[in-house]
Amino acid sequence: MKGDKMAESELAKKLREYFTDQPAESFEPLTFRELEIGDMYIALPLPGDNEGHGGFKGAHYIFRKIGPVQRGINLPTYNAERINDKQLSSFPDLTHVIKVE
Repeated sequence: MKGDKMAESELAKKLREYFTDQPAESFEPLTFRELEIGDMYIALPLPGDNEGHGGFKGAHYIFRKIGPVQRGINLPTYNAERINDKQLSSFPDLTHVIKVE
C-alpha cells in the first residue's frame, strides 16, 4: 500500500534481508556526532534545500569528518571535507549519515 509507511517499512526490511543477509543493526544510520575524526561517510538527505536530490537514486559525495577548522574571522567553522576535491563543508551534529568503510 502506497502511503502506508509501516507496510513500506516492512517491505523494505524484507528486501534488505533478502539481498544482503545482514541484520537490521547493520543498516541503522548514525548521526554526524557519532562519527570519529577521520571517518568517511555519505550524508542522508535532509528536509528542505536538498530534499529533492533523489535520495539514493542520484550521485553522492563521500565526506571525511575532520576537526573543526575556522577559515577566518566571521567565516563558518568547517567539520568535513569532500573526498574527491577536498572542498570543506559543515554538517550539524544530528545529520544522519551512513559510515563508509
